[in-house]
Amino acid sequence: MAKKDLVAAAAGAAGITQVAAEKAMTAVFDAILAGVQTGEKISIQGFGTFDLKETAAREGRNPATGAPLAIAAKKTVRFKFSKATEDKMNGK
Repeated sequence: MAKKDLVAAAAGAAGITQVAAEKAMTAVFDAILAGVQTGEKISIQGFGTFDLKETAAREGRNPATGAPLAIAAKKTVRFKFSKATEDKMNGK
């Protein structure tokens, strides 16, 4: 499902225009990203939690040649579904 499909589904469910739904979704996504960037844990009750995971720099190997190479440190957003969402997905 692409963003435009998600916007259309949200607009239909909420009974609002697609333009309003897209503005609302963009605002929510921006707020989640801003919170995670500051190190905040974003929890949406009954859905899941977003948080920041930092990986340290490390040395890896090129699988083709075996030569060592440096892998830079990076930050990624991690998402974990809530127990309630996992139960819904598994038919419980």
